Amino acid sequence: MATVYLLDSVKVATATTGTGSVTVGAAEPGYLTPAEAGAVDGRVYTWRLDDGDDFEIFLGTYSSTGPTVSRDTVLVSKISGTAGTSKINLSGTAKLSAVPVADYVVTPRQIREVLTADRTYYVRTDGSDSNDGLTNSAGGAFRTLQKALDVVATVDFNGFTVTIQMGAGTYTGGALVPVCVGQKTVGNLIIQGNTSDPTDVTISVTGGDAIRISDNAMALIKSLTLTTTTLGHCLHAYGPGAVVQHDDLVFGACAQAHIMAQGGSKIVCPTSYTITGGAAQHWWARNGGTIDCDFATVTLTGTPAFSGAFAFAQQAGAILCGVMTFVGSATGQRYSAILNGVINTVGGGETYLPGSVAGVTATGGQYA
Repeated sequence: MATVYLLDSVKVATATTGTGSVTVGAAEPGYLTPAEAGAVDGRVYTWRLDDGDDFEIFLGTYSSTGPTVSRDTVLVSKISGTAGTSKINLSGTAKLSAVPVADYVVTPRQIREVLTADRTYYVRTDGSDSNDGLTNSAGGAFRTLQKALDVVATVDFNGFTVTIQMGAGTYTGGALVPVCVGQKTVGNLIIQGNTSDPTDVTISVTGGDAIRISDNAMALIKSLTLTTTTLGHCLHAYGPGAVVQHDDLVFGACAQAHIMAQGGSKIVCPTSYTITGGAAQHWWARNGGTIDCDFATVTLTGTPAFSGAFAFAQQAGAILCGVMTFVGSATGQRYSAILNGVINTVGGGETYLPGSVAGVTATGGQYA
């Protein structure tokens, strides 16, 4: 069952007739409209309709289009003196109020759901962000990854694992991973596509990052294809405490860096992944950011080109890439370490990293 919320001081007129969804009218004197009270599109709230001497208390989903409130479940009504759970046949002069109902109300400021088991949310190209995300169907799944992450941020993980399972297709919206209450490890939040074929699920963004993880957020991201155009990194960690582990990703053409870590963040890949498209950089670490791919296997297909450098470290950024296996080749500069940036190949040598142009160090940068 979806979480049910409460709005404060809402009472409006409605000209709706019949037993269908209620169109929200003007606020009554001394009250707010749902929008003014902070109603969120797609959330379920508790409502009361008063029409003459009749009343109806129900669970209803708010839609900012209209705006309207659906009459999903009647909890109790009294029509012509008879109590029951029937809907009022509205006259066109009813009043709609937000009211508290025992055992149903959870306000965003008071209580968050505490998980008692692992949970999976589903995202599909034919889904809807008005769904609850708990069923792998068009009528149950979310439409966007960001909606799934927004919902995940409202629960207490309580040490359990939350998986966001993305269905086949291409998604054009990027996503920001939030800090999650009760998440103990990176692996407690998994964003994944098709574990048999990561090219089956693509996040392709124009003008922004495909996936971004900011201060103190953590996630394991796996079995997806990431690509950007015009602007943006494929995988971007920013800020202290931000940690990302990725596995079995495919990095397609990218406007900036495939993998960017800055501001004290860390991105780790202990296994393998694939590069199919070029970028300004494959790895870019700066301002104390760390990228750690020691022992990983990277497969390059189609000889991708890197206009900046395959590996770029600056301003105390660190790229740890020892004992790796590279299959395939690339064009462009192999590495650039400047302004005290460090690239540690554990003695891999000058031609260790993919590329066709020798690497460079300057202004305290180190390559070893």
